[in-house]
Amino acid sequence: MIGYANPLSPRIVNRQRLTPFGLLATLLLLCSPSVAGAQEVCDNGVDDDGDGMIDCDDTECWGDPACAGGVEICDNGVDDEGDGLVDCADDECTGDAWCVDADGDGYAPVDGDCDDADNLVSPGQPELCYGGVDDDCDALADCADADCEGTVYCEDADGDGHTIADGDCDDADPDIHPAAEDLCDGVDDDCDGVDDDDASQYHCYEDQDGDGYGDVDAFVETACECEDGTVDDATDCDDTSEDVNPGIFVDDCDGLDNDCDGGVDEDCSDDDDSADDDDSAGDDDSASDDDTGADDDGLPLAGDELGYGCASCVEQDDASSMALALLFPAALLLVRRRG
Repeated sequence: MIGYANPLSPRIVNRQRLTPFGLLATLLLLCSPSVAGAQEVCDNGVDDDGDGMIDCDDTECWGDPACAGGVEICDNGVDDEGDGLVDCADDECTGDAWCVDADGDGYAPVDGDCDDADNLVSPGQPELCYGGVDDDCDALADCADADCEGTVYCEDADGDGHTIADGDCDDADPDIHPAAEDLCDGVDDDCDGVDDDDASQYHCYEDQDGDGYGDVDAFVETACECEDGTVDDATDCDDTSEDVNPGIFVDDCDGLDNDCDGGVDEDCSDDDDSADDDDSAGDDDSASDDDTGADDDGLPLAGDELGYGCASCVEQDDASSMALALLFPAALLLVRRRG
């Protein structure tokens, strides 16, 4: 029968001879630090207790003078120098930030003060339920803290998906909340603290001549709506004349850039000059079209000159006038013969 060693006792359980395998297993068990209950030696560079941590990295060495170098670490809960005093109780920690109540609220960081620069934040403060601050230092802020359950700050009264704690600046109006579009209405719709700052607004310019176009050099204000006398178009090139603006499509042949395109009279059409159709010097003859003289072919005009008595007759074309001129003498001769 094979015998095995009891790892907790040098005595062999079965006194029969051990095989080589049994002897090796016994030696391994006896040499295992964790089984043997070995202590970590804190300055030998060896993992004495077999827990994977060596010397001062092992928790067993916390407080060992070999690891602290004789200096108390003030925020680890360990008597590092082995004098029986831990952290802030040790005189060496006097004045350390971990041990000092910097904001005078009665709590130092060692006491659980999570913001020692704010005397309104400490374990002794109530949770205010808004502002995104963990006022009572329990690691829960605002509506996440059970202390805020059922408070007005955590109820969405207008059903817009935002509470006062979330930044809703008017929880009675569902159109006002941090995610709303900022309209040009004189209201802080998006709760950023400024009215209409993100809304589409007009740049208003003075319109001196009232033609609907303003002067780029006469800026008045940026507003939701331009007041009387101002417009949001600043393309007028002469704001003293209502006959000059980009809305005029054809120049008036008056020596001005009427349409504000940078050119003067370049696209005008002159139909009213000294050789006009209705003046004493007609289009291309020596007498105008509506006078008593003949056309430029020397033939008489149709209408009043022929004795038809019309008050205002239209001049006939050359072919019609010639035909009348030929027929009139023949007709007159015929009448005389019958008479």
